Amino acid sequence: MSSLITMLIISVIFTIYYAFAKNRFRKYDNSPVNKRIDLIYSRWYKTSAYLLNRKSTTIYEIDKLLYSLKTELMNVGISKEDIESYINMLRSYKANIQFGFKDVIIGMFTFFTTESYIKIISQNWNNIEKQINCYLSKPKNVDNLLTALFILLGTIAMFAIIWVISKIATLDTMHKKSQRLFTLNGLIKMWDYEEDQIVEKIEDIDKSKEKIVYVNLKFGKSKSDELIDKSLGENTYNYFNMIYDWFTQKLNNISVKIVQFIQFIIAILLPNIFGFSLSLISSIFIYVWISEIPSVLKVIILICLSILLILLFMIYFSLFKSTYEKYKKIVINSDNTSTKKCSGINCIQVFLIVLFYIYLACLAFNIHPIYSICMLIPIFPIVLAIFWSPSRT
Repeated sequence: MSSLITMLIISVIFTIYYAFAKNRFRKYDNSPVNKRIDLIYSRWYKTSAYLLNRKSTTIYEIDKLLYSLKTELMNVGISKEDIESYINMLRSYKANIQFGFKDVIIGMFTFFTTESYIKIISQNWNNIEKQINCYLSKPKNVDNLLTALFILLGTIAMFAIIWVISKIATLDTMHKKSQRLFTLNGLIKMWDYEEDQIVEKIEDIDKSKEKIVYVNLKFGKSKSDELIDKSLGENTYNYFNMIYDWFTQKLNNISVKIVQFIQFIIAILLPNIFGFSLSLISSIFIYVWISEIPSVLKVIILICLSILLILLFMIYFSLFKSTYEKYKKIVINSDNTSTKKCSGINCIQVFLIVLFYIYLACLAFNIHPIYSICMLIPIFPIVLAIFWSPSRT
């Protein structure tokens, strides 16, 4: 039963990951430019939604908001043509069937109702039912199951409360998706407007002039805005947006640190697959050397093993040298030249690897002392990589 459950869990995880990974950039038409536009628009809308949808907001103020969006887009090299292409993509995307969470559920249901899974479950159903009845027959297990259920419900309730609070706090952005086309079409319309940096009040605008955006225009306040400002201060929304951005940045930093940690683990594990192979082949080489087998066959085997050892040595040296150089720190000299020096990460890297091979040597010593020496052979290319760098002639 445990193997069946494990197989089902792995299948569920893989199905969800594959479905989302495959359709991750589908809504951007697989374009990094469209994705960038969407991210900038989302960030802009978060800070501009209230002013954009306020009853007292004028067209001149909307144009100023759109001008700020245009500035953010142009700062990363996005042009008017890119915006038009993004709008066309949005329209075609809305016309097509969209991939969503319901599609994952339907896909999983289809996947797990295939004949093979139904056959597996039906063949093991008696065993599954027996295991469940055996587990529930013990009062302690029932208590543990109820406790786990209460914890699960409490966790779900906490997430629900946090979700409701976050939605209440971001009510202004509820129309972000529905107003995307309106906003971007307005942006295209005012993209080539002339800029006026003199007028700051709506009363000073010459209504007879058209196609002008007043970039320094100050927003008027509604009565409700004045009441809130007098009661809570003028920076309530700004502080909320700042703390929201701070939390978002911290979460992004955590995800970056996790990725860096995984990269470091890969940098240790992958080269040492070949390092361990080098130790293993060395042990086999010694075993063949001391064993009593026909001389001709021994020579052939030793030659083949020697070639393999040389290849493994070269691969391991190259991989370790590459990762060692990657994690070096760059130091700026007094003459403005830069040099790479050993960093703390390098020390941790070397320490963990050497400790691993010393541990293998201790285990191999119980078999034969000569094998423990073979386990230490990868330390030689490590030392060589630290103090020597090959150069092309």
